[in-house]
Amino acid sequence: MMDLTTVPNELAVSFRWRTAEGKLLATKDMYTDHMINVIKMVWNHSAPVELRGSGSKSYSFDEYYTKEYMITAIRVLCHAISVRNLRDDQKIVLARLINKWRQWQTKPQGELNEQYKSKEDNV
Repeated sequence: MMDLTTVPNELAVSFRWRTAEGKLLATKDMYTDHMINVIKMVWNHSAPVELRGSGSKSYSFDEYYTKEYMITAIRVLCHAISVRNLRDDQKIVLARLINKWRQWQTKPQGELNEQYKSKEDNV
């Protein structure tokens, strides 16, 4: 199972989240609440329906946001958040998201949202 709070330093430093406007942001330039909202957005778009948050909104992402990019985004953002001082409400939300991620990781690969199946998955 993938550890969400440990990523190679090179990846943690080089990763950029691409906003809806196309702006690339380093995690050091993102507010903690913004990172948590990005994780929730990616999660609610990518996860199997039964593991999504209640009342979750599905977002449209273009081809830039590949399966690998989204997984990397969740890992890097969780890592960046894990080294910050969090408010209690942020800790609760992050713990719930990580728990859901771990539930997802134990599911068969076939349950991954169809939009994020890689080319290899379709063979």
